[in-house]
Amino acid sequence: MVKSIRGIAFLASLLCVSICQAETVTYRLGLSLGGRGMAAGTGVYSENHTVYNGKDAVQMKMTLTTNKLADIAFKMRDTITSVQTLKGEPIQYCKIVNEKNTHNIETAEFVGSGGKHNVRLLVRNQERVIYDRSESWDEPVYDMLSMLRYARGIDATNLSEGDVVKIPMVNGELVVVQHIVFEGRERIKDERGDKTDCLRLSVRDYKKGPERETMKVYVTDDSAHIPVRLDIILGSAVIKAVLNDYTE
Repeated sequence: MVKSIRGIAFLASLLCVSICQAETVTYRLGLSLGGRGMAAGTGVYSENHTVYNGKDAVQMKMTLTTNKLADIAFKMRDTITSVQTLKGEPIQYCKIVNEKNTHNIETAEFVGSGGKHNVRLLVRNQERVIYDRSESWDEPVYDMLSMLRYARGIDATNLSEGDVVKIPMVNGELVVVQHIVFEGRERIKDERGDKTDCLRLSVRDYKKGPERETMKVYVTDDSAHIPVRLDIILGSAVIKAVLNDYTE
């Protein structure tokens, strides 16, 4: 049973964002579909300092590229970028989606005004704008990569299995409340064969009816919180990104 907690302690423990130091994590992708697994391609995640509207900021980028064999079952050529302030406040998000027969660009712009957190969601393809709307929330709205950085700020010292924090996150043309659930610790093996003690976080939402898990995040159980493995759940398929190399 997940224990929902009201936030201030857990929220503070998650949101420990420091000034960005450049880093790059490369992954080997695996595809699990129908109980069968295969090598599926490569992924790269990076964080770097940038300047946005004259102010220091953090830029995160992730690319996910499946190989020719995996393309037969689930083709993916996604590029995701996100910019946030040094304090961890999202500014801009863009996802170039090339999955199977879907070729869209999803963007979100985050603006705070009058104590509100406003986000404009835009989805378009080469021919037309598919979706354009704005939403206003009482709390910060995140995207996939700013949420990942948010989760990396976790201080698990005082956490118990089942503790959860809820945050709104951009999901295509919607803002969906995501549940980040602390599931404890697990030893994870990376592509080099090294085993690392990790914190296990489950990301869940209620986008369509019952709660569903959309991602499992494994970060090192130390101050760096390097994302060793990301399980991205896409319906019946799971893309597993397993750490291959890390540089800073």
